[in-house]
Amino acid sequence: MRNHLTTVGFVILAAAWPISAGSSEQPVVLFDFGPGFDVGAVATSDARATVTSDGALRIELGHQGPWPGVAIKAPQGRWDLSAYEHVSVDVTNRSDRQLTVHCRVDNPGADGTNHCVTDQVSIEPGASQALTVRIFPVPWKLDKPLDLIGMRGHPVHTGKLDPANVTQLVIFLTRPMEDRAIEIDNIRAAGGIQVLDASTFLPFID
Repeated sequence: MRNHLTTVGFVILAAAWPISAGSSEQPVVLFDFGPGFDVGAVATSDARATVTSDGALRIELGHQGPWPGVAIKAPQGRWDLSAYEHVSVDVTNRSDRQLTVHCRVDNPGADGTNHCVTDQVSIEPGASQALTVRIFPVPWKLDKPLDLIGMRGHPVHTGKLDPANVTQLVIFLTRPMEDRAIEIDNIRAAGGIQVLDASTFLPFID
């Protein structure tokens, strides 16, 4: 999903509470669709959103656009997810064929390549599965920037994502050939991150 996907025309939802920068041992719910959620506030593009009786968001997706999906906006403009390893959302495939569902975690200016990270999961008809996007490639980070020259990978998504300034999550399909339906629920941040002292990090074995 490239620069065509922005918040315009997609579902914009405000989470009910901000993230506390405290515990990283327990998952923290970013959003659910329980009592009090106003589905009338949802704007859609090539999709229809309703709340199910058990508090999930059902999304009926068309196939006219290349990336039918929803965007979930952070409260107060951003989430600080720097204490967490990944973001997960429970997805149920309500279609009669396997679906590949994508989730993108965005900073300001995300265009599908820059200032964002994306992951996906394939789900069989009627099945439910967690779609997980890693905020950090590894479960540790340095306490300050350190040049790691010549490495193919880094302990953060260098140039891709600032975990302390996540503005939205985008959940979408890529060019479906037919109408599809999914349900999403229990959007959460989880996984602890170990902070390492950059001044004593080198030398190390890559």
